[in-house]
Amino acid sequence: MILTDFHVHSSFSSDSEAPMEDMIKAAIEKGLGCICFTEHQDFHYPPGGSCDFQLDAEAYWERVTQLKEQYKRQITVLRGIELGLSEGMEEEGAKLLASYPFDFVIGSMHIMDGKDPYYPSFWEGAPREEILRRWYVQMAENIRRFPDFDALGHLDYVARYMPGGPKEYRGELFEEEIDEILMLLIEKKKALEINTNAYRYGSADPHPQRWVIERYQALGGIRFTVGSDAHVPERVAQEFPRTEQLLTELGIRESSLYVGRERFRLTFSR
Repeated sequence: MILTDFHVHSSFSSDSEAPMEDMIKAAIEKGLGCICFTEHQDFHYPPGGSCDFQLDAEAYWERVTQLKEQYKRQITVLRGIELGLSEGMEEEGAKLLASYPFDFVIGSMHIMDGKDPYYPSFWEGAPREEILRRWYVQMAENIRRFPDFDALGHLDYVARYMPGGPKEYRGELFEEEIDEILMLLIEKKKALEINTNAYRYGSADPHPQRWVIERYQALGGIRFTVGSDAHVPERVAQEFPRTEQLLTELGIRESSLYVGRERFRLTFSR
């Protein structure tokens, strides 16, 4: 049983209205031993949308620390952040990470050329394959510029929102570009996140696809985190049994757990 959810959002993320305490209670009800909040911070997220993805870090830190103490006899609550990787965020990102002793940092890419794949305008102006290839080239560049994170979040996030949805996505077309990303993660000793939110968008696999996980293994990758990317209580630990079955088939029987940015290994059983 996967006992840790290392990618959870609450109302401190601008795309969630869920009280943090409700997310903790859901994790307890589902038998988890640990929940890590990873609230959004995208310094250069484009204005004009429904969310700005700017974190009130001081208020977040105060509340999560309070609940960590309140629920310490029932569950371990960890303090993380999902930091948006984009060109020019390096100084701001370093300053934020130096200001708070986070347990865990996800590095995620949500925008390219000032646009989020969530919006239809992202897909305009160039052939789809060209856009997707540039996405992965940009991701590798972002990792090189700012490698101060613990796990790379939802590597193929872009597949969620492409025209036709995940069923139309052919990640194998970008194997060379994805290989470069995976080799960077291995070189820099970063984990590959297994993000179970992909199933909700009609994908047969988590983020990333099964072949990417296998390729990471083949290249020598051994670090994995598992997260639901839940923004509401009912999605905490979503599809964990299904994901555990997939990972077990691939010979993966443990995930990485981070406390104070230090990695620990945790098997999928008590």
